[in-house]
Amino acid sequence: MRRLVFTFFGTFNVQVGDEPITGFRSDKERALLAYLALEAQKPLTRRLLATILWSEMSDQGALDNLRKTLYRLRMTLDAAEKGSSDYLLTVTRQSIQFNQPNAFVDVHVFQTQLDASYTHTHGQLHDCATCLARLDEATALYRGELLAGLGIADAPAFEEWLLLRREQLQQCLCYTPFRMRNGDLPIVEAVPCACPYCATARVSYLLGAYKKLRFSF
Repeated sequence: MRRLVFTFFGTFNVQVGDEPITGFRSDKERALLAYLALEAQKPLTRRLLATILWSEMSDQGALDNLRKTLYRLRMTLDAAEKGSSDYLLTVTRQSIQFNQPNAFVDVHVFQTQLDASYTHTHGQLHDCATCLARLDEATALYRGELLAGLGIADAPAFEEWLLLRREQLQQCLCYTPFRMRNGDLPIVEAVPCACPYCATARVSYLLGAYKKLRFSF
């Protein structure tokens, strides 16, 4: 099985080895895969997934659409790499779970590296080579807002979840340059505006601040 790589910072991208998977038929298919990959801590019930993506339909209609979308998703994955859908997804009649250890997901690595730097015992953060390497890797992965350009107009529950996850990840990024400047005390600036222009400018500023501080010690 070739390496499966999921890039969700910036635009949605899935690769098998160095080859991008381009056969996704709809944004609902992409959204389903992204939601499964980013909420991989436990099995997700089919009813929950149906509600997230088809909340404006009847329960049975939503479950039918989930079943069809899941079938197309598995076909897309298997067309790119035979057997990859079974490798990535544990599917039962009641639930679906993304098998996180079987793939590289940039968001998970970002969070893992930041968490490791938070919990590592050291004196000053800027004197800890191990944690600086972790922060370097995490900030390098942040290529833009989560799932940029992916919007599901008829799935308000998914849109609300996506907005929340974007804000959470941006807050994680906010901690990084201020931890460099102020030790390990997280200090987060107020976020007055969430429009795409301001969000992009803020991310660029934070990444720039991290790089400037990173090499000033």
